Amino acid sequence: MKPYLIRPRIQPDESLFGHLMRCAKANLVSPERMAHRIGLTHPHQMKPTYHTLLDFTQAELNYSTLLQIEHKTVSSKLLTESSFKGFDFKWHGLNLMQSQIRRSPRICPICLTIQPNIIREQWYLNSYLICGYHNFYMTPRPLEQSQSCIDFSTDVLSKLVFQLDSIFNECNQKNKLLRSTEELLNRLPIPPLINSNDKPNSTTLSWQPHQLFLF
Repeated sequence: MKPYLIRPRIQPDESLFGHLMRCAKANLVSPERMAHRIGLTHPHQMKPTYHTLLDFTQAELNYSTLLQIEHKTVSSKLLTESSFKGFDFKWHGLNLMQSQIRRSPRICPICLTIQPNIIREQWYLNSYLICGYHNFYMTPRPLEQSQSCIDFSTDVLSKLVFQLDSIFNECNQKNKLLRSTEELLNRLPIPPLINSNDKPNSTTLSWQPHQLFLF
């Protein structure tokens, strides 16, 4: 597995989801394509609320390999299940409940002006209301500032390949069913030959069902 050519350095407090989005944009590929290479179904699985729902063992290794980041750096940014009663997650030494983690982060407009596309880990905390860097109130992330999953030409081709694969797989399944049906029909017992002196019976076949082909 070859690493990506452009590998933006991950910031100490940057979220894995934000870093993945930045790397995808830097390498001119869609976030979906990069997520697939990492071993995920969708890039949103890198958001903190989804970390504990998946087995990230292989994803961690792929992420480290493709983007040349130390494995311990990736693992340190993942939420894990808390062993304390009443808490759901453990993250950077904090025991948190589900309600304390946001699905969509608040943002600091000043941070985004200085570092476009940055998404910090603490922005996912419900209790984080003021930016620690600029003493500015955090605001909901506007839709227009959300990084859309733009399809580039390579991803259009990839989707086309996936669609063709599904079509051919479906055709193969149909062909298998046809072949199985043909084999069953060819196993029918061969009726006795009709004597010229006998009158043909409507229930008697005058042909041998040998090598019957449906198409």
